[in-house]
Amino acid sequence: MMEQVIRPAGAGHETLWVGVLCAAILATSGTVIALRTHTVSEAVQQTGVLDARRDLNAAEQGLFADLRVAHDEIAGENSPDVAALAEAGLLPFAPDATSVRRGGHAWQRLQRGQDIAYLGTSTDAKLAGSMLLRLAGESHAAHGHAQEAREPEIWLSRSASLAPPASLEPAALTTAGWRKVAARFDAGVTRQKTHP
Repeated sequence: MMEQVIRPAGAGHETLWVGVLCAAILATSGTVIALRTHTVSEAVQQTGVLDARRDLNAAEQGLFADLRVAHDEIAGENSPDVAALAEAGLLPFAPDATSVRRGGHAWQRLQRGQDIAYLGTSTDAKLAGSMLLRLAGESHAAHGHAQEAREPEIWLSRSASLAPPASLEPAALTTAGWRKVAARFDAGVTRQKTHP
């Protein structure tokens, strides 16, 4: 008679290897995410442009979204005045319940040469900064950039005492303390750490 000893399946070695593999995956993923987030933050700081997802508070993000939609509506028009935009119910120019929670901005249309902008001065800078939607004038469109095809230029100033800018040129706005806001969407948009 022949005896054969069969040992019971032991999970000790398998559990060890699965644990080592999981730890290696987590360490690699954490390193990649940390390096990617750092690189994107440096790029935003170097250009001096605010990222709409990370650098704006909730009220400012709402205004930014409304201004992007408004730009699409205004782009085909002859830049109507604020009263006409409010009468048409176009946010953020039309006063509604959310406008108070977003800083109660007082809107005005500005024109400096060929450039036109809509300036929203915040009544409560702690809730949201002042916003400016800059439309390119005919001089900009003549360079082969149709206004309808351009991304909206939205600028933010968190200054408590703000006067309408003397010039709507980007360099002049930057000198006056305004910062351009951009919506940057990249492959890691859902994985990036948000900053308050």
